[in-house]
Amino acid sequence: MRGLKRGTALAGAIIACGAAGMALAQKPPALGEPAPQGGKPQAIQPGPAPAPAPVRPTPQPPPQAAPLPAPGTDKFGQAQTPAPAAPAPQQADKFGASPPAQASPAPATPPPGPPAGPPLGQAAPQTPAPPPPLAAPATPPPANEPDAVRQFRQLLGADAQLSYAASEIIDPARGSVRLREVVLTRPDRRAAIAELTLDGLRENGVTEAILRGVLLQEGPPGARSTDEARIDRVRIAGLTVVRPPPGQQMQPDAITLDALRIEGLRVQGDTPVVIASLSIEDYGKGRPGRIAMEGLEVRTPNQDPIDRVSLGRLTLRGIDLAGTFAALVAKQPPPRTVGAAAIEAEDLALSKGGQRIAGMASMTMSGEAPPAGQPGAETGRIAFRGINVQPFPGIAEWMQRFGYREIAADITMDARIDRGTQRMEIGSFSLAARDIGALGFSMTLDGVNAGETDPAALARSRLVGMRLRFVDQSLYGRFVRMQAQEQRRSEQQVREEFAAQAGALFERPGGARPGPGGKGGGSGGGTATAEIGAAVQRFLRGQAREIEITARPPQPVPFEQLQSVAPAGPDALQQALGLTVTTR
Repeated sequence: MRGLKRGTALAGAIIACGAAGMALAQKPPALGEPAPQGGKPQAIQPGPAPAPAPVRPTPQPPPQAAPLPAPGTDKFGQAQTPAPAAPAPQQADKFGASPPAQASPAPATPPPGPPAGPPLGQAAPQTPAPPPPLAAPATPPPANEPDAVRQFRQLLGADAQLSYAASEIIDPARGSVRLREVVLTRPDRRAAIAELTLDGLRENGVTEAILRGVLLQEGPPGARSTDEARIDRVRIAGLTVVRPPPGQQMQPDAITLDALRIEGLRVQGDTPVVIASLSIEDYGKGRPGRIAMEGLEVRTPNQDPIDRVSLGRLTLRGIDLAGTFAALVAKQPPPRTVGAAAIEAEDLALSKGGQRIAGMASMTMSGEAPPAGQPGAETGRIAFRGINVQPFPGIAEWMQRFGYREIAADITMDARIDRGTQRMEIGSFSLAARDIGALGFSMTLDGVNAGETDPAALARSRLVGMRLRFVDQSLYGRFVRMQAQEQRRSEQQVREEFAAQAGALFERPGGARPGPGGKGGGSGGGTATAEIGAAVQRFLRGQAREIEITARPPQPVPFEQLQSVAPAGPDALQQALGLTVTTR
C-alpha cells in the first residue's frame, strides 16, 4: 500500500526535512492548523519580495472550522446506519474526501472549505490558518534580512529557495525568529508553512523548531501533486546535522534528534492516511530511540478484502532507529539491538464497507540482549491477544462449512538463543482458538549461527528435542461431521476410514499394522512404531481429544540428515528421532 508506506515513513521524512530545511528533504506531508502565537516580538522586518520582495495582500480572516460529523456517522463522515429519508447535506471526512453517496436520495454537494479534521492533541480554541500558496516565486533575500534567517538559509543548503511574508525577531541573542507564510522549494519537492518558529539556530542544527500549518508536495515546480500531506503542528527539538560531502545524499544516521512530534497528519492520494500524533525521541546513531503513534487510519479504496485499517496506539522503544533506517536504505541487516527493546500495539481493526471484519486487542514483541562481547543469551517474546476474525471473502466459505460465526484466538511464544553455545530454544509456542483447539510447540536446536542469513544454515543445525501437542475443542469433530454429511455416511464410518489410512502409514514390510482399538504390532524392532500408529488411531477414532508427539534423539540430528532418513520408513525415522506419541 503505497499511501501507507508514505504515512509510516513520514517519521524519517520529517527528520530529514528538519536537517535539510525543517520540511523538505525526503518524503512530503502537508496541512496544518497553527495554534495561538506566543512570545513578544522585539522587531518586525519585512520578508523577501520580488526584486524588491513582493508584498503579499493582507490575509483574509481564516475560514470557520468545519462542523463535527453528524450523528450516525463515523470519524470519516461515512454513515454507520442507513440514512434517513431526508438526509442532511454530507460533509467531507477527515481524509478530505466526501463520504460515499447514500442509495436515495443523493447527498448535497459539500460546501467549499478546508477538510474537516479531529482536534489536535492539545486544545486550541482558535481556528487554525491554512498554509500559504506553493506558487511563490523564487526571490533574492532582502538586504535587511535578520541574521537568524540568513543562518537558516545556510542550513537549508544551496538548492533550496526560501520566501516568506514577514519575519519577527523574538530573541536576537539566542537566534530566535518567527517567519510567517513560508514557502520552501527544491527541484523535486516543496513545502508551505503558515508559521515557522526557530530557536537557537546554529550552522549545524537548531535547538527547537515549531511548524504550524504545513503543506508538503512532491514533483517539479508548477506541477499539481495528487500525493500531498498536511500537518497541523510539528515540533523538533535538539536537531544536529552532519552534512555529507558534495554530491552525496544525506543518510538517515547523519541526523541526531532529541525529540520530534507531529500532530494532525493527513496524507492525500490513492491510499489516504491519517495519524493523530506521532512522536520520536532519542534519534541518533547508536542511541536506543522511542516511537509513539496514536490514531492511525488508512483507507485502501478498491482493495479486497479490506478498505480501511485503524490502529489505536503503537509504541516502539530500545531500537537504534537511525542505524536501522540507514541499514534499510543500504539494504543491509539492521544493527544488533543491545539491552531491552519492545514493540507494542493496541486496538487494531480491519474493516470493509464500514463493517469490522478482523481485529486484535493488543500485540507485544519484546526482547533483551547482553552487550556485544559479553556472554549471555538473547531472549524474546511475542503475544497477540484478542484476535478476532469475522467471515469475509476467502475465509467465509470455510467458516460456514465448519459452522463458525467468528474466530477468537490468542498467540504467544518465547524463545532464547545463546550465541556463545549456538543453542536456540523455543520454550513454548501456543496458538489457542476458542471452540477450535489449542496447539503447543517447543523445540531445542544446536549449531545455530544467529548472524547467518543463508537458509542452508538451518539445514546444518541439529535437532536436540521437540514436542508438539494438540488439544481438540471441536475442530476435528466438525470436520468429521462435515465429511459424513457430504459423503452420506455415519460419523463413525468416516473416523474408521481415517484410522485405517493412518495405520497404513505405519505398516512395515513383513509386519502387521495396529489393529482396531490401537492393539497389534509387528515383529523385530517395530514395537515403538506400532505404538505410535495405535496412538494416532485412538485420536482419529475419537477415543482421545489430545495428542502429543515428542522427539528425543539419542544424539542431536542435523536437519539435512533427516532428508535421507525419512524415505527409509517409519522405523528408521522413529529410531533416529526417538519419537513417541501419547493421547489423552
